[in-house]
Amino acid sequence: MSKLSCQSELMQNQKHADVMAPDIAFEVVQATTGEALFFSIGTDHVFYVTREVSTTATGWNRVDLSSTLSSQHGGTLIVAKSFAIAQNMKTQAFDVALTVTIAGADYLYLSLGNSSAPAAWSGGITWTSVPFDAAGITAPTPLTISDVYLMQIPSGSSSVENCFVDIIRTPGDPLKELDRYYISPSSSPHWNRHTLAIDLSSGSIQSCLGNRTADFVPGIYTFGSISGAQELIFAPQFNAFRANVPPSVSRLTLPSGATAIASALNSSGVTNLFVAAPSGLYLFATNNQGDLATPLQVINSSVFSGVSSLSALTAGSRTAVWGINTQAELCYTSCPAGSEATPSSWSIPVPICTGAEGFAFYLNSQAPSNVLFVHLNGQEILQLSQDPVTGCWSQRSILIPATAIDDVFQYYSFTTHIQVTDANGVSAPNTPVSLSVAAPVSVYVNNVYYVLSPAAALQITADATGVVTVVQETQTLQGACFRVTLSASPSTFVDVNPMSNTFQTLSTIKSADDLSSVKVTTASGTTKALLPASAPAADVSAAATAISQLVQVSTTLPSNGSRQVTPTLQTMSAVKLQAASFAGIPISGGDVLQWLGDAWKDATNFIVEEVNGFWHLVVTIAGEVYDAILDSLSAVAGAFQFVFNKLQVVWEDLVAWLGFIFEWDDIVRTHKVMKNIFRLYAQQAVSQISTLESQVQSAFSQLQNTVSGWAGLPSSGPTIGSQTSSSSQLPGSNSPQTNWALYQAKSNFSASTTSFSPATPSSSAMDQILDQLQQMATQEESEVVTMVNQIKSEIVDNIYTLTPNEILQKLSGIIANLFLASAETLVTTLIQLLEIIMSGLVDMLDAPLEIPILSSLYESISGDTLTFLDLFCLIGAIPATILFKLEAGSAPYPDNSATTALINATDFSTLSSLLINGQPVSAMTAKGVVTTLDLAATKTPRKPTDIASICLNAGAYYGSVALDIFSALKWALEEGAVVPVPLSAACFASYLVFAAPALTSYWAPDQTDWWIKMNNVISDVAIGKTFLDAVAVSITANAGVAAKLINVWKMASPIAECCINLVWLVADVGIYLASQNQLADIVTYIGAVFFDIGGMLAPGTVPEWVGADVAVLIFGITEVLNVAYGGMSLEAAFAMMNQ
Repeated sequence: MSKLSCQSELMQNQKHADVMAPDIAFEVVQATTGEALFFSIGTDHVFYVTREVSTTATGWNRVDLSSTLSSQHGGTLIVAKSFAIAQNMKTQAFDVALTVTIAGADYLYLSLGNSSAPAAWSGGITWTSVPFDAAGITAPTPLTISDVYLMQIPSGSSSVENCFVDIIRTPGDPLKELDRYYISPSSSPHWNRHTLAIDLSSGSIQSCLGNRTADFVPGIYTFGSISGAQELIFAPQFNAFRANVPPSVSRLTLPSGATAIASALNSSGVTNLFVAAPSGLYLFATNNQGDLATPLQVINSSVFSGVSSLSALTAGSRTAVWGINTQAELCYTSCPAGSEATPSSWSIPVPICTGAEGFAFYLNSQAPSNVLFVHLNGQEILQLSQDPVTGCWSQRSILIPATAIDDVFQYYSFTTHIQVTDANGVSAPNTPVSLSVAAPVSVYVNNVYYVLSPAAALQITADATGVVTVVQETQTLQGACFRVTLSASPSTFVDVNPMSNTFQTLSTIKSADDLSSVKVTTASGTTKALLPASAPAADVSAAATAISQLVQVSTTLPSNGSRQVTPTLQTMSAVKLQAASFAGIPISGGDVLQWLGDAWKDATNFIVEEVNGFWHLVVTIAGEVYDAILDSLSAVAGAFQFVFNKLQVVWEDLVAWLGFIFEWDDIVRTHKVMKNIFRLYAQQAVSQISTLESQVQSAFSQLQNTVSGWAGLPSSGPTIGSQTSSSSQLPGSNSPQTNWALYQAKSNFSASTTSFSPATPSSSAMDQILDQLQQMATQEESEVVTMVNQIKSEIVDNIYTLTPNEILQKLSGIIANLFLASAETLVTTLIQLLEIIMSGLVDMLDAPLEIPILSSLYESISGDTLTFLDLFCLIGAIPATILFKLEAGSAPYPDNSATTALINATDFSTLSSLLINGQPVSAMTAKGVVTTLDLAATKTPRKPTDIASICLNAGAYYGSVALDIFSALKWALEEGAVVPVPLSAACFASYLVFAAPALTSYWAPDQTDWWIKMNNVISDVAIGKTFLDAVAVSITANAGVAAKLINVWKMASPIAECCINLVWLVADVGIYLASQNQLADIVTYIGAVFFDIGGMLAPGTVPEWVGADVAVLIFGITEVLNVAYGGMSLEAAFAMMNQ
């Protein structure tokens, strides 16, 4: 049965995307599927809809809706000027009115009855021109539209459009007096003069549409300077009884100092009118809008004082009112729909964010919550969503597809790495799993955007290595919990709390001394105190007590992130910063925590206290006491955030302590050492290729006797499955940070480019060699396929129940001496081919690679241009450094002269000498809690060769995952397709890291042992053969030697792979039998079995030989064996660190 393991971390992450820039104007509505449709006029004066789209890379796609109008005007440039959106809250269909400027004149376009289903918007919308056609009136020249207003009033199964347009009466007149028209979309004339006995001036009024009880036609509210005095009036479109007589105007009594109005259409199709004033929020209810009506004060608070922008909406069961006040605070209040005229039904208005310049919102039709879009001063447009279950708020950026390879969005996230393994602890590729939540949350799953919903679990498939990565953007300590379930086994699941590591770290704080002693390490490796020196001792003491209290509170709350619904039985004493009365104003915990994100400095007192089995955060702000219930893990995390804000802890330092940051200097040194090992080894392999043929012939003389002797090996010992089942539990190996580079490479490789192109072979000497290879491939095909089938049925199908020696016993009976002789001939012929083509090997490793995120990041941390070798060394060096530091307490390669010498060595012999003869390094083991590093326990000093072996073995696991990922991408290409150079080069470079442990034999004390010689020789051949694979699949040729290479190598390569790995296994067995039989030796041996058998199965992946279905099956098996080998390499690294 498959198993799940999950690790989460608060860390910085990156996305290849553009952030949507602040637009000139924007509105938002909700699609039928729950996603947002964001309409805006961009700074390029184009009218866009930016659609929230699940199952895309960024989550948002932008569609140009206005430029198509250019064709109706002879190709003239279209300048979008203003727009209005109206949605039918019953059907969710909506109308759009757009004004555009063309050659100095304005035009009106309508698009009515649009479906809000996201798919309906992928190709734009249909516009209808509404030319000025008012009866008996000549249009001003040029026509200048000041404002357009639109409302859709439900009427049975359809709707009634209420549309008004204000135009400048006399263009160029400094008074900018307006004429107002109502638009009749379905009748002629479309433009109808809205006759009023007053003059209106552009810029001096606010208007919003309405529909009053008992009126026959809808109308418009107008507020502001009317005939020189501040007034508020309502006027219907026209006089329903005498069309040629102006409609009767109702003058509404304004509250003192009124600054803004907004209307909200209710479910009955009539409007409530809201007015903001310094003393609070006022309401003209649906039954109180007659002439001289006086408003009802529904909110008595100064929070709406000076509001310049007010918006209201009724949808479903709620009515909400939002506004920006004079302090640029975006505030809101809400009440149950239908209770607008009951002041006690309104929630306490609170600021949700500060620095707001513009906003738009909707009430989620699928859950009772607000979804807000806001342009903050100096920032991009952000989306803030309210959790309908907990009431907590989350924030994220609006990301649209990137337009350049260096477009990178950097953000903080809770990242969760989910690993699916089989019963033996080996990765289970392509396993279906489901993700379920208690409340909606937007996430990236394997770099694809989804909105997880409680209504239905998301069905997803793990990647080729059994991995699912879930990323949640965050700007606080709050994250959303979710459940991961095996689709084939619903009883197998894991509840993931992304905040668990954060809470675990916080649980170490028991006193003020604990908190004061916390140190954080920056990305550059420097250490600093978490708390600022200015933090008062009393506040630190109170904060430490509060942290301890909140940790305990978190243990009483539902693990799935939902709200506590029954009282807890656990009783704890109250925590107080200063004395404060508990009798606070009830307020949504999510609202007050969001407010405290900006208002923490205004909070003078707070209490964390239990009342009747529920915990509360009680905060005093400006003399008012607010009471927020802490009934969810997210609410507790928000309370933690408030405590650290009160102590003025910098967010980046908080992440460094409670989450993870990359210490790049340490990683870059490891990377540079690993890179030099690989590069110098590759140079040596190229330079000595001409000497390998004689060495192979000498080594093969030992081969037949050795294989024959396998039959007599003892069968005893632990099975392979007993060893692999423990490797998946290695600490830190499945963390998001160790897998970060892999995740980014996998996610962004499709957008990568390179200027490198492998040279097309043209040597005439190749022709005869290719003929020989083709003949051998043809002769051996049948025997090799038979051998592969036997290996699969007798070994692979039962591999976890066998001991390594039992596998060798079975292999000795499968492999015929005749095939061993053929293998020698094929390998020596391959060496002859490599002598011709291998000169370009180092050039491929050194070729520049442009890949989103990783190229720019690598240049910033190293100062160098990223190459293919750099990428895969980085993939290996990051986890090697992290895991080494986790176990040893220090970096594998400190900033000293010994490390510099390794980095600067110019040949492999010199580098090997430095490793073999270098001074041992003392190893320290990290002890104690995460707040301090106790390096009291010293292990046996490690030799430089041991450190290199640890890093290469650790990197090999991540190299195996990378190789599987890129091999799967290559496998998925159409048969016969030319493989893109970035992909073929990636397969080659990842193989070098994958096979890295084999290079450690160059540092063996006795280089005369035949198995060491054989390992070294066959390593060179294997690296050269993999380079040849990359060249052969990436060149294009229709004739000549190059075309022959393509065709011949397609069949010769899998047989060569089989022969190489058979020989390699013999060498690996010899190395093991000569070892000290320590744990590292045992798991290395088991890993070699996986590695080599996987390679021996290569002929089974050729569809022409075994059939398409069998080829797919065998390819999948080789992928699993690769990662199983990687797992054993990683366990060998851990074993070496602890021996």
